[in-house]
Amino acid sequence: MNGARVPSEEVVGVAERDRCIYVRGGRGHWLLSNRPLMAALTGTVVIGLACAVAMAEQEGDPGRATRANMLMVRRAIAHFIAERREIPATLSIICAVERPGCVAFSGEEPPKDGWGRTLVYRSTPSGLELRSRGADGVDGTSDDLVFDAGRERAAVGASAGCYQVDWSSWWPAFSAGQLILRESPVEEGMYELLPILSGYLSQWWVPVSGDSVEIRWTAGFQGVTLFLERGDVGLRGGAVVWSDAHPPRRQSIVARKMPC
Repeated sequence: MNGARVPSEEVVGVAERDRCIYVRGGRGHWLLSNRPLMAALTGTVVIGLACAVAMAEQEGDPGRATRANMLMVRRAIAHFIAERREIPATLSIICAVERPGCVAFSGEEPPKDGWGRTLVYRSTPSGLELRSRGADGVDGTSDDLVFDAGRERAAVGASAGCYQVDWSSWWPAFSAGQLILRESPVEEGMYELLPILSGYLSQWWVPVSGDSVEIRWTAGFQGVTLFLERGDVGLRGGAVVWSDAHPPRRQSIVARKMPC
């Protein structure tokens, strides 16, 4: 295993599935993935990204795999900039030295999207752009998956806020009547989510496009993911309660915007 080492006295639990190894330590949670270049991701919010890629690939969802992969690439870029005080000229150089986020790809070749095509990386007036050409493989068409710092700030601001919900009938652990999406990042590309629920290791929300968000609570091999679109009353869409032990359970939901 070629990854960051976790002191044995800190390990309190290990679980393995597919290409993913979760190691839970006394001072936090680590995720290792046996991709060509491995790295440990420290902190409770980043657990799940490498496994999200692996599981999405297995389930035949290249769009979901691409979004998770792009988040990890962004994390590697952010650490490169913090260390070198410069924007990397190409993606191929950011993992020449192992950094958090480098589980997304080997340093020997540029990272690819869920369709097996190299991600497009370029500088923009707002910072940088990371783009997948989508299913059709053509740059600039409507199915492209794009990260642009300016667009993301606008998308986060449009969806952040407080929402009134009543979900306890289908999700007993969520007894709170309020969902809060904050604009403060907990990691690169992932934003603070409340309430904190007992039994879950990490939680975050991300803007998926200009008018939709993905919200996730995860406890390793089980959790709840919400896919919601912004509308007149707030957010509307579906929830997926998932587990490695049971088939996913789906629920239509609404979150109504309210003053914070």
